[in-house]
Amino acid sequence: MPGPAAERAGSRSRPSIWCAAADAPDPTPGRMGPEMIAESLQPQDVRWAMLLPLKPPGAAKSRLTLASGHLRTELVLAMAADVAAVALACPRVALVLVVADSAEGLEPLQRMGATVVVDPAGQGLNGSLRYAAGLVAARDHSYGIASLVADVAAVTVDQLTRALDAAAAAGTAFVPDAAGRGTTFVAARQWGSFLPEYGLHSRRLHVEAGFTELVLSDAEGLRLDVDTITDLAAVSAIGAGPRTRAVLDQIGGPLQ
Repeated sequence: MPGPAAERAGSRSRPSIWCAAADAPDPTPGRMGPEMIAESLQPQDVRWAMLLPLKPPGAAKSRLTLASGHLRTELVLAMAADVAAVALACPRVALVLVVADSAEGLEPLQRMGATVVVDPAGQGLNGSLRYAAGLVAARDHSYGIASLVADVAAVTVDQLTRALDAAAAAGTAFVPDAAGRGTTFVAARQWGSFLPEYGLHSRRLHVEAGFTELVLSDAEGLRLDVDTITDLAAVSAIGAGPRTRAVLDQIGGPLQ
């Protein structure tokens, strides 16, 4: 069953790309006040904007030593599409936005119903996510803001829903990656508190910043991002999404 984001996307006649509106407020998180959502709102009632950061598909995942660079590009887009499909189907998610340096090559994700946000300043991962959060808030400041890396190709709707509900209850929260050093998911119930710290040692940085670390049962798909062939084999073993599986079928043979 499609989630609110998918239903909203289905009503659009063409793909969408967001840029800063002329009358938008300063898209820098940190503003507090009456624009924030009511504290009495129940976690399951929070509407979320889901941000999916994505490097240019042709340049991403350089550590994946596949026989063909073309297959690597296909795999990057397939994993992102599987993650976007889960976000679009999630009952808590009202908007799905792919945050990128360019919209080039992202038409398949737009056709699915995701909106592309291009950061004109190219501020890097965390800066671009904060920029996208500001654009969301300029349109409706009641949204919770969450980000999910676009290579957790085995994530499920149930896992994402539980993570969002737990984040809404906590206020700000994150999910560490399977390696225990990085981060796959960051969320803030109030948009001004969305201050992600992706990058080296991001798990430690999020803890130090006061984010609640979520420990969810049966959520391996939410934690397992893909950087290496070993990661890809692990995702395949626990159940990659259908688009990722299709590319893996093209690769053929054991992943090692």
